[in-house]
Amino acid sequence: MVRGNNGFTLLEAVIVISIVAILSAILIPSIEKLINSTKISHAQNETEVIALGIVSFFKDTGRWPVARARDGKNRIYLLHSPGNVPSYNPSVRSSRRWKASGAGAWRRNRVDEFHNHLIENNPQGRNRWKYPESGELAWKGPYLQDVNPDPWGNHYSCNVRGLWESRWSDAAVWVWSAGPDGEADTPIKQVRSSASLQDDDIGTRIK
Repeated sequence: MVRGNNGFTLLEAVIVISIVAILSAILIPSIEKLINSTKISHAQNETEVIALGIVSFFKDTGRWPVARARDGKNRIYLLHSPGNVPSYNPSVRSSRRWKASGAGAWRRNRVDEFHNHLIENNPQGRNRWKYPESGELAWKGPYLQDVNPDPWGNHYSCNVRGLWESRWSDAAVWVWSAGPDGEADTPIKQVRSSASLQDDDIGTRIK
């Protein structure tokens, strides 16, 4: 078969293309696996940073992140970061409660953002619920530089209700991501004896 002075023969071109296709078929799954593994590690690190911020907040203020209304009642059940609302596994009891959304939840002031407690002293965006900024138990933040969505664009969440409400004293408290599938697989009220999250959920346990 004849080749030009500066070119490949058709057979050589076909061989090169075939080799590239084979290498791509081998490498692309490995690259995708590496990227996903990196995202999982990043999410785990982020939950640890947020959990550390919450613990530092407690050491300063003597309380967990909760907003106290004028009637003296705690109002925060769930804190979350920016991002999309994760879906939930309908077969897992109470996993839907990880969804930090819904007009009812906001109207009852039971959901708020990490930002309003750990970056700014502005629970629920309402100045009248600020934590004390002077005295022995004062807010000395910010406790985080920033808080972003998880690597899949969804909320990080924390079921802080388990930190302060006696009825939830047996609940494990996690800073949590729904993981690669974006679906909550872990019950929000997880008993203390359970030491891990379920399926591909990712998180750091506070208690």
